[in-house]
Amino acid sequence: MRPASVVVQPAAGSRRTVRFNKRSIATSLLFGLNAAVMPLKAYISEPLPWALENRHDWITDCGVNQTACTNALLAFGYNYSQRILPGRSVTFGPGYDITRTAVSLNQGDTTSFLVQMPVSQYYSIDLRRDALALGAGRLPDNAFSGVFVSVFLGFPMAYTTLWSINASASSVDIYVSSQLPLFSPIYGATKFGGRVLVTLYILWLMWVRYYRAYLHLKRNLLDYGLQNGATSFEIILGDPTSIILVNPLVAAAFLLDTVSSVDYLSRCMVRVCQVNDLVVFGLATLYLSRTLWFAYAGLGVASALLKKVKTVRFAALDTTTTALAVSVLAGPLTYLQSRTMVCIDLYFWAGTGIVRVPNNTIETAFMCVIYISTIALLPIAVGIAYPLLRPPRNVRSLSTTATLAVTQDLKKRCILALATTSLCRRRRVAPTTSTSSFVDGGTFHVLAHQYPMYRNYLCMSQKSADCHVLCTSVGQPQRRVCLTLLFFTDLPVVPAMEPAAVGTIQGDVFGAHVIHQGRRASPWVQ
Repeated sequence: MRPASVVVQPAAGSRRTVRFNKRSIATSLLFGLNAAVMPLKAYISEPLPWALENRHDWITDCGVNQTACTNALLAFGYNYSQRILPGRSVTFGPGYDITRTAVSLNQGDTTSFLVQMPVSQYYSIDLRRDALALGAGRLPDNAFSGVFVSVFLGFPMAYTTLWSINASASSVDIYVSSQLPLFSPIYGATKFGGRVLVTLYILWLMWVRYYRAYLHLKRNLLDYGLQNGATSFEIILGDPTSIILVNPLVAAAFLLDTVSSVDYLSRCMVRVCQVNDLVVFGLATLYLSRTLWFAYAGLGVASALLKKVKTVRFAALDTTTTALAVSVLAGPLTYLQSRTMVCIDLYFWAGTGIVRVPNNTIETAFMCVIYISTIALLPIAVGIAYPLLRPPRNVRSLSTTATLAVTQDLKKRCILALATTSLCRRRRVAPTTSTSSFVDGGTFHVLAHQYPMYRNYLCMSQKSADCHVLCTSVGQPQRRVCLTLLFFTDLPVVPAMEPAAVGTIQGDVFGAHVIHQGRRASPWVQ
């Protein structure tokens, strides 16, 4: 590791100047606001609490007379299924979704017939029995119909109707009509208020844990500079999203928000379990992209556990890649579950076998646990498998290009490119990845590549949150220094012996590593 250096004072008569890169400010705020409004993105699909909802009060009707309720639900589905346009297989309104799926018959008396049936992983006891009878030929083609109620901890969240219409001698069209109950306006207002509070908390968290550290950095650079005699510093801001992703309160809030919106989650399940209308499938996948917080929560829990175990190697996952992967795969993964017999049986057992429910009802609480666990465990499995398939290289054997790859992820490369790419031919800026002579700092990431336990959050890479400082002397770019927040490190911290704007890591690969903290309890390490 590089030994600590004393502060090199600028030439006589020179004054240090510090400015913020304006393009990086815009990029950083854009990423931050995207994370802050994430709770409110639910209203892309959900109605705002003050919007009038055209829903029927099925909870009251079905609580009085279930037979009349079943007939009314079937009649509603029959009538609104006429709205499916020719060549389409889906129609939906403010409080209902209806899909049509062609299913081949003559499958024999086997549960494999359920793989063809739509949303079969959510069937009640009665509906699964009738579906198997239809597939075995014991039930006439046009005689299949039924209603099941999806409840969450005993409270109705959706009413789903299925019926068949004979399409040919060897197939039937299965219609699925999902209708949502009418909830109290107070419930919608409470949910909206909670989402606004989470948004405000995220904004406050970004200021306290991230942006305020830049004001501290500017002050220290003016007073102490860096160890290179530079007189001009340009600060390139990073992405504050990592601060949010590792916060357990935010993850818990999103988990609570999801389970409080099981009604709309049920709608998405109906839409995503069909692929005839890819536009509807895509919109449902967009809503399910909110499940990426399950992945972040799972990585947070895994980080805490693996830090205690200290024997399992784990490849820290890039948060941006994880978000993109979960957002894109949430819909296809859900569809795949509806076409996999093991998953169909597992969800059926969770909905009807763990607790006693009526034969026309499923309890979705345990089904939600399975679904959330699936999303949460996938990135954990990737992080554990990656080191087994590709062991990490020794930090001393890394080339310049490999070292840059260790200290930068995809999002950080994009941020640096946007901040440093010249918009005017006469302006020249420091290259972002050309040669190591222009790059300094990033010591923590190189060290953590060899010793992952030095990361405070073992399972997630926070490279995109790094700050980069362009150090200029005599009007020419001299060096780009990478700085990491102490918040992401798990190393002992001691005050630096010499005055310094930022901290440095001392020690070598054979001894203990210690952070010598910069002046005024600097939150940055070089």
